[in-house]
Amino acid sequence: MNILVGGDQHLTNHKPKNRIDDFEWTVMRKFREELQIANDNNCGYVIFPGDLFESHKENHGVVQQVMDILNEFPKITILVVAGQHDQKYHNDDLSGTAFQTLVTSGYFHLLGADPYETSCTGCHIYGASWKQDIPEIASAHTTNILVTHRMVIDEKLWEAQEDFTRANHLLLKTKFDLIVSGDNHQRFTATKGDRHLVNMGSMMRSTIAQINHEPAVTIYDSKLKTIDVIPLMIDPIEKVMSIERAEREKDQKKQTTAFAESIKGEIGSAKIILSYAEAVEKELEKLDEDDEVADIIEDCFAEE
Repeated sequence: MNILVGGDQHLTNHKPKNRIDDFEWTVMRKFREELQIANDNNCGYVIFPGDLFESHKENHGVVQQVMDILNEFPKITILVVAGQHDQKYHNDDLSGTAFQTLVTSGYFHLLGADPYETSCTGCHIYGASWKQDIPEIASAHTTNILVTHRMVIDEKLWEAQEDFTRANHLLLKTKFDLIVSGDNHQRFTATKGDRHLVNMGSMMRSTIAQINHEPAVTIYDSKLKTIDVIPLMIDPIEKVMSIERAEREKDQKKQTTAFAESIKGEIGSAKIILSYAEAVEKELEKLDEDDEVADIIEDCFAEE
């Protein structure tokens, strides 16, 4: 049996500030592309590991577009867990959410601690939504799949990163034949023998940090226990994102962070007693007159 594995969808019509294309159209095109790949490869099931929507209160127009696309593929069953973006205020409350609408209407099947038995005998699929514990395997004599929304990494995304699970550790401490993880927007796979961990990352490239990200899906053969990564169609990054603007904002953020650190040190000094405003004014004097960060800070103080 073939199963298609996707990543964090973040379905929305809200364009990230540095995208310059028709973002909503691209989102829906790629969502349909994933399902078409599943259909073309005889996948009866598609797995999404949470963050199906960008927001728990995604508007009705987006929900309707998703339903319309799903109606084009009636033979495919969509198996999901909930990510923090699907939930109200990042807790386990799904009532009234866009995600719950599609679960209640039968478009999504929400996985949990009890194994979901596929139409193909001998395959059990478990789910652990955001902040939920990993379920215990009911039978070792079946192909067991775990779908979880948690930060799983193959290597740190930034030096000071905390609160994560390493892929090799998760494969080592569990006996699942396939683990599908979401939340980490970078794509990677890990393998131990004939057991795999698949993290497809995000379906869309939303920030400059994803300049090298190549969205993809994976086909898992539950009988042979093999994975096959299939890239999604993408345009060159410069065609869909303003690199210059993103780089400028990145530099401004670095300057602001460094500025905040210098302020913190000066205010905390026992030798120099300054009010917050005086400390800010003193630091502003060190910046160039045409520095955009200085202009932003001065505007903020002018509004007080």
